[in-house]
Amino acid sequence: MSSSKIPLVRAVVFDFDGTLTKPGSLDFGRIKEELGCPSSRPVLEFIATLDKGSRQSAQELLDQFEYRAAEVSTPNRGAEQLLTFLKGHKIPCAVVSRNSLRSVLRALENFDAVSADDFQSLITRDDQIPPKPDPASIQESARRLKIPVEEVLTVGDFIYDVEAGKNSGALTVYLSNDSPLPYFTEPPDYVVHGLKELESLIDHWRPLSVGKLPNRFLEESLDKVTDSCAQLLIGPGMGEDVAALELTSIDEVLVLKSDPITFATDHLGYYSVVVNANDLATSGAIPRWLLATVLLPVGANAARAQQIIAEINEFCGRYHIQLCGGHTEITPAVTQAVVIAQLSGSVTRSGLLKKQSIRVGDRILLTKELAIEGVATIAHEYPLELSKLGLSTADLSRAQLLLESPGISVLQEAQLVSGLKGVKAMHDVTEGGLATALDELSAASSSRMLIDRAKIRILPEAEKICRALGIDPLGLLGSGSLLIVCSEDACQKVLSTLESAGINAEVLGQVSASGRGVEWISGEEKWPVFETDEISRAFEILSQVRKESG
Repeated sequence: MSSSKIPLVRAVVFDFDGTLTKPGSLDFGRIKEELGCPSSRPVLEFIATLDKGSRQSAQELLDQFEYRAAEVSTPNRGAEQLLTFLKGHKIPCAVVSRNSLRSVLRALENFDAVSADDFQSLITRDDQIPPKPDPASIQESARRLKIPVEEVLTVGDFIYDVEAGKNSGALTVYLSNDSPLPYFTEPPDYVVHGLKELESLIDHWRPLSVGKLPNRFLEESLDKVTDSCAQLLIGPGMGEDVAALELTSIDEVLVLKSDPITFATDHLGYYSVVVNANDLATSGAIPRWLLATVLLPVGANAARAQQIIAEINEFCGRYHIQLCGGHTEITPAVTQAVVIAQLSGSVTRSGLLKKQSIRVGDRILLTKELAIEGVATIAHEYPLELSKLGLSTADLSRAQLLLESPGISVLQEAQLVSGLKGVKAMHDVTEGGLATALDELSAASSSRMLIDRAKIRILPEAEKICRALGIDPLGLLGSGSLLIVCSEDACQKVLSTLESAGINAEVLGQVSASGRGVEWISGEEKWPVFETDEISRAFEILSQVRKESG
């Protein structure tokens, strides 16, 4: 599963000639010829190599060429509309140009709706700052605008504009003006053909105001939602307040589940669908209909909201779930994106699995290895910090890829065994890890359980990461593993069914008596209790590592 980081743009730094003005005003071929500059050399860099007298004469000649070009220059297509858009949304702008200040100010006189006062910073070659491709001018612009450089968008029509932006750490956009692309040593983050196209991108990348996601962005997302459920009478759409479904079977049981996704900052759509589907599937039900509430912090942009909605829709489609609707809002109540999903499904009355049906002697099985979700989440959120603690690049890569294989879904194994005779109940291993999951299973079924520690399989990546952080994998987020309780007679059938599908499983232990509690078969230690998931401790430790690393 790939991750695409959404840009956040709080300020824009423009090149001037050929970007905000139409290209072609300056005839660089003639300028170089007049100056005696080789065609392969940049003009400013050539002038810098001349002796003092020649350098002053060359500089005066260049100033004359630039000013005459500025007098006849015109705004580039879409430039005034874009600058007016940015001003209207209070997005500060700056200019960084290799031209003289005098020529830039003269060219701005040819704009109708824009003046020099609309820019919070103007940096030209007259400033005592190294010119592009040196990043100093971009960094100085960010300082003047009081915006972190990584939240600054740089826009230009020349290779030096891209190089300066890249070297400064800013987001880079190359404006092609419908011309063929040059060769880039390091390509820009984005390429646009015109400034009107850039306006649309910035509209999606700028911070949104507090409140509901603006309708135009929501509509773009809803237009891409697949409607594949015949029972969906009212689906997601502008102006719809509810979703409506038609249930026709009198033997059909409606099963409901809701869970927020709060730990992860990446792959929120994936987690919101799969985590809820896992829980629903433990009842024997087929996950079918999902509502999602997406809460975004102040400063989030439309592109981030749309990314989450698109990912929810993608994984609903992958697991044959219908996205029915929901709500998206920007609010100061959260400091990071949160998705709260409510999933519904159906199962026949006879197929409904209840934990109360568990009896003494039943076997307890666990699929796959422990801590898939916890290890993958930690590796995605803090890769640099884990490397500082001694984790290799290969270890981190394997841990991050756990989201893809085996992944955190238990739908396949749940659906494979839910109809088998003798299967009594299932329970998803989630927050608090296996230790908490078994305790919850004991409580729900009023059963005491004996567990063999030797049968618990822990991922090698989990062992390394947990050892480095001093946390216990038994208490770490474990989505991707499923607890299955079945009669002793059904045990072999369940194992062989899973094995035939390539899913490993182990018999951890059995139900020993009625009551409440989980014990190790060895009886030497008390069953571990985790008030909070070990991922919280992991995040605290790694946040401190990040802070100390600067």
